Amino acid sequence: MSQFRKRKLDDEIKKQKSIKVEANSDASMYKSPSMTQGFEINDSNLSAASVDKGDVFNNDEHKQRKQADVELIKDIIPNDNKNKRVFGYNSERQFAPAPGIPGQHVEPHRLRELRSRVRELVGVSNFPGAQPISFSSEHIQELQNEDYYVCEKTDGTRVLAYITCDSPGKPAVFLILQIDRKNYYRLIPNLLFPIPEDPTFSNFHNETIIDCELVNDTENDGNVNILLVFDLLVMDKKNFMNKPLNKRLGYLRDYIMTPYEKMLRKRSDLAQLQPFYVIKKEMEFSYGLEKVLKQIIPSLKHKSDGLIFTSLTSGYSTGTFEKMLKWKPPNENSIDFKLHFEFPSHNENAKPRFCLYKWIQKDDHRYFDDMYVTDEEWEQFWKHDFQQYEGRIVEVVYNPSMNPPWRFIRFRDDKPHANHHTLLSNTSKIRDAWKKREALKNQQSRHHINESRDRR
Repeated sequence: MSQFRKRKLDDEIKKQKSIKVEANSDASMYKSPSMTQGFEINDSNLSAASVDKGDVFNNDEHKQRKQADVELIKDIIPNDNKNKRVFGYNSERQFAPAPGIPGQHVEPHRLRELRSRVRELVGVSNFPGAQPISFSSEHIQELQNEDYYVCEKTDGTRVLAYITCDSPGKPAVFLILQIDRKNYYRLIPNLLFPIPEDPTFSNFHNETIIDCELVNDTENDGNVNILLVFDLLVMDKKNFMNKPLNKRLGYLRDYIMTPYEKMLRKRSDLAQLQPFYVIKKEMEFSYGLEKVLKQIIPSLKHKSDGLIFTSLTSGYSTGTFEKMLKWKPPNENSIDFKLHFEFPSHNENAKPRFCLYKWIQKDDHRYFDDMYVTDEEWEQFWKHDFQQYEGRIVEVVYNPSMNPPWRFIRFRDDKPHANHHTLLSNTSKIRDAWKKREALKNQQSRHHINESRDRR
């Protein structure tokens, strides 16, 4: 561990100690971390109190705040000026890019075994992570009818943490990521998640899957990797995917994060070995949206590009999840296309058209629009190596002030296809709504000016 990382971890441990001082700090009572028995789960040792933020759904104050919050959502979500003050400020700050996936590559025979074991735990062979759908105007009514949590949308690397046993008696954590629609695993040495009520911190969770995101926090004196955890799928072979979100978060807090944080406070030897921080992501009731926008997002040390609303009472769903809503400001709504160059027939040295292709099915991609690239950008960044960019997937963002309105963000070599054409339809709706709001604001502004002139 670098001196910078060691100092950061020491500061975190001191901060935790100032909150709560643990008894029995004699290091002689601890055994070496050689056992991985897991935690025997049954209904008797799963406390009914393990509910994130408490069971308040029948509370009159909760209902009143929720109703008031719907009006706030109606105001903030469509209001470009208000969300630009939050996300515009955020995007202007300089953050470190999302980190590459750390850890050790897994050999093919081991990879097949891990995929099989995860499939047995969650019931699917593809990437188990839930995927949100885009927020639209009809979802405002849904937020009024149902209870939702809201959190900032982190611009990091989505992974699942699979806690298991790499060999008999040896704890291991693998990060699961999706590349080319396949699941790949990276072994993360020394990342330990002890079970509850074990003062020796020598027994660890086993066959556990946590949903998380890897980010790179920017500090004044360097960058540090953070694993943000935000959902629990399986704990010690017990599947929690059919339980509501507030229950899953309660179990994640009480049975995963609390023992982990105690280990950091009481076992400095194990704390020094940790490859990165593990932190539970902050979530609020939907009426906490103002807190998310005004307090949480401005204080972040990594980039945020929107909001995530997740149904509080729904179970966890793999793949596309209708009860997980993704909202991004118009200037942050990005789309993935396949890039092809089209050179003028009379001059192959001239700047080509940057043609964007949407995905239809299998290997079928069809033309959608062009990407905006200046002459200077072509000469400096694209011209000399354009052959290696041909046919690659690019992430672009919509900018209505440009013609064509699509601007390059980055290459997405982790994706084999562009976004499906159905997603483009949803994004077009968002873009059209944005145009309507801009037109309405301009109309109201002109009306106000005319009224002022008439009063004169």
